[in-house]
Amino acid sequence: MIHETGEPSAPESDRSYLLWNLDAHELDATEARILQVLGAALVSEWPGVASHTQEAIFNRAANQPVAEADDLRTKLARFLHDHAKKVR
Repeated sequence: MIHETGEPSAPESDRSYLLWNLDAHELDATEARILQVLGAALVSEWPGVASHTQEAIFNRAANQPVAEADDLRTKLARFLHDHAKKVR
């Protein structure tokens, strides 16, 4: 579906917009690399991101099918804990 602004909108489903818009199976190598470097940049800046923004990003990333949700939330939390540097 396309909004009047010309921007695509997420289909009506319980999948997150992120999954619909950035399905890893449909990304070419350049797009996958862009997501990789954007993700790395976000992790490096994570401690300085406002907590409400961190929560929104985390919840968007963790919004997966029910069978994966709890395990993925745990893995995301562990990854951020292990890799996001503390603000000095």
